[in-house]
Amino acid sequence: ATSISGIAGYLNRDETSLTRQLRELVHYFRLVDYDRAVLGKRSVLYISHPLVAFWFRFVQPNLSMYEFDRERLWKRVKNGMGDYVGKRFDFACRELLLLEELPFKPVSIGRHWGYYREKGVRKVYEID
Repeated sequence: ATSISGIAGYLNRDETSLTRQLRELVHYFRLVDYDRAVLGKRSVLYISHPLVAFWFRFVQPNLSMYEFDRERLWKRVKNGMGDYVGKRFDFACRELLLLEELPFKPVSIGRHWGYYREKGVRKVYEID
């Protein structure tokens, strides 16, 4: 889940009961952050700390597999590594663009996402 309403639905709680905890995860612990769209006002939550992101992507959902069948877990990690590294690479590139001495200063760096219809079918797009 990448929105407050999605997380609240997953936990079966009201959105308002999560705002304090999310604020602390973002500002105090710096484990979670908002990925804001370059155009528009939309944003999604993501786990910003690489080790915690890896843990919740691969280990935590497969704890029983870790205890009983580590070879199968390793195969699952290898199969999902491309998607995980691709997302982390996007964030690393953003940081490098802000650090580098460029002949211009970017106004904003990020991505834009949304939906469109093609022949009546709803499709998703994302521009980095």
